[in-house]
Amino acid sequence: MVLLLFFYIIIITLAEAAELIEVRSPYYKYTPANVLENENIKLYWNCSILTDKTIPFNRPAITFMNKETKNTFLIDIAVPNTHNLAKTITDKQNKY
Repeated sequence: MVLLLFFYIIIITLAEAAELIEVRSPYYKYTPANVLENENIKLYWNCSILTDKTIPFNRPAITFMNKETKNTFLIDIAVPNTHNLAKTITDKQNKY
């Protein structure tokens, strides 16, 4: 539950910065759409990405695409314990 609220806060912040949403609702009442889009930015949440070759991990937590500069940011979030931090970082780096 805490991780989901953390996702919502990140999505709200990105969507506001990109002017994808006009009115900010409290994070605990917010239910994001899977795709938020305007003429310059596309923000995906909980969506698979189409790739040229089949890969087992094609579903990052958040995908932020800038259509003007043609930059895409894949945001994958993990909340590990301190004893598991190095392994989680390595796993995420190898995954993408």
